[in-house]
Amino acid sequence: MRIVLESLRFIGIYFLLLTILGVITYLILSSFGLNAEKYSWTAIVSAFILIFVLYKKMGWGEGYNNPILCISLMLIIIFSLLIPDTNLFISMVSRLSY
Repeated sequence: MRIVLESLRFIGIYFLLLTILGVITYLILSSFGLNAEKYSWTAIVSAFILIFVLYKKMGWGEGYNNPILCISLMLIIIFSLLIPDTNLFISMVSRLSY
């Protein structure tokens, strides 16, 4: 039961941080005239980094095995960087269709 509650805490804090950082990233990048949707992955990575720092500082997540937690967070960050850009795929398909 304790691990389930820790997981729910992680998910809740992650989505809260992701929402806040996503809005801030969107506002800053759009004010510079950049395509903010293209750089939305920066909010995902920064939310993972901030939640990892928060967990270490507050001493949370003691029910987890630390090496497994670190490896899992690194894999999530790497896979979130490798998510394909769907806008590129849609634009390529729309050029090929008549």
